[in-house]
Amino acid sequence: MLYSTYDLTARLTPGTPAVLGVALGNGWWSCGPPPGTSQPACRAAPPQLRLQLQMSGKPVLLSDASWRAAASAHTYNSLYNGEHFDARTAAALAGWATPGFDEAAWAHAVAATSAASAAQMSSALMEPTRHVSVRAPRSAHVPAGDAGAQVFDFGQNMAGVVRLTGLRCAAGANVTLRHAELLTHPPYGAEDGSLYVGNLRGAQATDVYTCRGDANGEDYTPHFTQHGFRYAEVRGAAVPLTDEQVAALEMHTDVQQHSSLAFSSARLNQLHDLVLRGQKSNIMSGVPTDCPQRDERRGWTGDAALTAEEAVLNYGMGAVYSRWLKQFADDQATDGGSNNFVPALGTADGSPNWQSAYPAIVWALYTYYGDRGAAEAHHDHLARYYDHLEQLYRASANLTAYATGFGDWVPAGPMGNKHLIGAFALLRDLQMGADFFGGSSATGAPAQAVRCRALLAAAAAEFHVAFFDVAKGYYGSGLQTEQVLPLRLGIVPEPLKAKVLAHTIDDIVYTHSRHITSAIRTPTPTPTPTLTPTLSLAPAPTPTPNLYPHPYPCPCP
Repeated sequence: MLYSTYDLTARLTPGTPAVLGVALGNGWWSCGPPPGTSQPACRAAPPQLRLQLQMSGKPVLLSDASWRAAASAHTYNSLYNGEHFDARTAAALAGWATPGFDEAAWAHAVAATSAASAAQMSSALMEPTRHVSVRAPRSAHVPAGDAGAQVFDFGQNMAGVVRLTGLRCAAGANVTLRHAELLTHPPYGAEDGSLYVGNLRGAQATDVYTCRGDANGEDYTPHFTQHGFRYAEVRGAAVPLTDEQVAALEMHTDVQQHSSLAFSSARLNQLHDLVLRGQKSNIMSGVPTDCPQRDERRGWTGDAALTAEEAVLNYGMGAVYSRWLKQFADDQATDGGSNNFVPALGTADGSPNWQSAYPAIVWALYTYYGDRGAAEAHHDHLARYYDHLEQLYRASANLTAYATGFGDWVPAGPMGNKHLIGAFALLRDLQMGADFFGGSSATGAPAQAVRCRALLAAAAAEFHVAFFDVAKGYYGSGLQTEQVLPLRLGIVPEPLKAKVLAHTIDDIVYTHSRHITSAIRTPTPTPTPTLTPTLSLAPAPTPTPNLYPHPYPCPCP
């Protein structure tokens, strides 16, 4: 159980009484009473508080049954669905966290007896999640045929909440905020300016503010939720809002960008900016997630395995990754395998390439930060992970029967050979293990490095025999993914490397008119330095229609 630490010194005044008040909301562990939060593997129990106030290093106050508690103005909150806030209740509770407030009518808190109350406490030891920037609307409009709604466009997808100021509304009236990444467009509907929420699936992404009826105006900032959005629809205000009354507050765990990259191409600069924004929008409460908007937002390990290098190069990820690795260890399966997402939420072993996140993050910290600490702290767990890999390898008659899992998830074209893609995960994990075990001072690390190198040599030779088509001169069925993976590993025999590379370039440039057909399992081409410059020098193909058209043209030149 992770805890946060706050320095309250600046909030105390000598000789003046002080009161400590805490507002609690549902989280991943607590989904509250029905209807609940819609999150998986949570408990229908109220949130809990474990608090210790220290002065000069000594505890002077503990949370216990002597504390008083009451229902707050936050009548509902959910990571997926949003929050409901009743400003009338807030007005009735005015001053509740200040000296002199009469809490005699409040009930005593109840001592918790759940598994969470007995969990081991550990400091979060990472940057907090906070509002990191404020973005004004770029434009606003009223959807066709819906005069009661205003839609504000913030010009950029982000994770966060929307702040409203100076609201004019009657007591008891509800002002609703709905969030979306897109406006409705064909084939999902007419371009009428309304929000498109189909990609949110079950997530409601709706905040509701119940007004107290203040003639001077009312302000609202959601506290116990977060959304992924570019557009926000406001409905229920008695007077239409101006752009100055609406702002998007970007949120994420406050990792700091520590590198920059600029191209002469505006399109490449925009692409890099999208990478940065996509990464930071998916670091929430120290868990790298797959998405910030729909009813998922889990620590999917396939996404993390793929982006670990990018993340450590762009942001200071040492604290976040070090903390998250502890959850990998906590959630490790009895056979040594890792999971498809961490926290695991009760799931079993993960798929090849997905469970690779465990060694991939350790390897990224070691390779780019020179941090051996993760490999040394997790040595025993990593050794068990490689026991698991070796067992999978030896249990397969050959690599053509190796574990598959998700494969090259959601490719633009046909799915590649899943056994080949699973075998790539085995070989890449062994490469990374040989590296970080080789640099670790943990007892037994040299022997683990030797094991990884021996298994790698055997599996690499078997990979070529299993998947290379001698007659056609390429791997698998010839798909781009099936070629780039062995090129990335550096296991293509030298006499065949030019032939495999030429096939790959021909498929990209001519067969698919410079389009990439692979999906998330195709890694960066750094070990294949001839691929990128060769592509740039290849003759332009005959113009053909866009094979993978997007409903809207790219705004960049």
